[in-house]
Amino acid sequence: MTKTLIFGLFAASIFQASAVSINTLPGQLADRLAESTPDSELIITGTADARDLNILRAPAYPIRTLDLSSTSITNLTADSPVHLGKTMFKAGHLPAYILFKAPYKSIVLPSDITDIEAGALAGSQIEEIIIPDGVTSIGEYAFYGCHNLKKVTLPQSLLTLGRGAFADCPALIDINIADTRLTTLPEECLAGAVSLRLLDAPSIIKVETRALAGSGIESLELPGVRTLAPFALADMHNLVILSVGPNATFDIGTLMNCNSLIALQGAPENLPDLFVANCSNLNPDVMLSTSESIGKYAIANSAAPTIVLGPNVVSLDENSFKGAVNLTHIDATALEGDVPAIADNAFAGIDPSMVKVKVADRHEDPWFAHPVWSRFDLYSDARLTDIEEIPDSSSSIKVYIAGNTLHIEAPAPVKSGAIYDMSGQILLDIPAGDNIIDLDISDLPKGVSIVSVKTADEFKGIKILL
Repeated sequence: MTKTLIFGLFAASIFQASAVSINTLPGQLADRLAESTPDSELIITGTADARDLNILRAPAYPIRTLDLSSTSITNLTADSPVHLGKTMFKAGHLPAYILFKAPYKSIVLPSDITDIEAGALAGSQIEEIIIPDGVTSIGEYAFYGCHNLKKVTLPQSLLTLGRGAFADCPALIDINIADTRLTTLPEECLAGAVSLRLLDAPSIIKVETRALAGSGIESLELPGVRTLAPFALADMHNLVILSVGPNATFDIGTLMNCNSLIALQGAPENLPDLFVANCSNLNPDVMLSTSESIGKYAIANSAAPTIVLGPNVVSLDENSFKGAVNLTHIDATALEGDVPAIADNAFAGIDPSMVKVKVADRHEDPWFAHPVWSRFDLYSDARLTDIEEIPDSSSSIKVYIAGNTLHIEAPAPVKSGAIYDMSGQILLDIPAGDNIIDLDISDLPKGVSIVSVKTADEFKGIKILL
């Protein structure tokens, strides 16, 4: 006998020994297993019930593959509890937690099942699962904590998915949601799927709380979505682009902590509390161009140096821009004289006097008169171009207009000063003796005037447009 033939026979004997097939009837699997010595693969055929499946959770042998494709699960009504204190089990159902923490690397499910109940394979060692066609429901936490699970093939028949069904599956890279009849991504269903980069979900209309939180998806399109629940997409640190349809509604913290996000298509008119908080790379201008209200902490910790408020903004709530420490400029010209309501701490953590706010020409007064907006460095194109230093009069004395008030700040008491028209006639004397002076200029004639301010050591001359 040649070496090749000997090796071939040896290999064949190993292959044959590696797979053991057992045909069983309900309640007989324990006896059948006692008559066999399964190796790497165990094939069960015939009919079985919850008693038989319960035995398979912790096999006595190191079996790698469990093949139940030719097994039919029958109903069971027992006199005493069989599994989890239950005595009744439905035909065609994979019972709840029946293979919890099962050691198999591969499980082929019965081809005629219709339901996979809660936690049925949670914590198991499976690396890939094909859900048979005909399954309409996968229960909550059915595959929770399957840390080796890389690929899930769902059937077209699938209608419902339970809460946390594939949560805490960090190795998962492929799941075909688009091939199913699912319309809802339930609460935490893919939470923590850090290796998942793509998700095709064109038919999804509802994404529930933390459904994709902490997943590794990089780009997500949800063209049919109507409802995004609180924190539905939070903590998705790899998410760069999100696109939703025009009918989508968002809730508190929907995109909180998505710190790689740079593009959001389909933002709501009213930005919810914590909406894109800590999304430091997102330029909020697209959102603000259509937004009406900005909720609590909605854009907190933005890294944007400039923002543009759109014409519809009516309110900025508490801490809405808290921690936006890079902010130096706000363009509010689109609002003209419609000054939005603003919480006293909307820009908490920022010195408003260090942030320039550009307002529309001839609409300056309501901004300068506002108790919060007046704290910012307000200006308009007209006042920027028509207020200029007189040559050789540069000093540390500050002179600017705030509404109908001329404000003067000097490092020492003012000795003399006045407002002149262009012909040199005095329009208003500036009182001496104080460092900080506010003058009502509402009755002065409109046009270009000159302000002259002197202290003991300095002089300030400036042109102003009244």
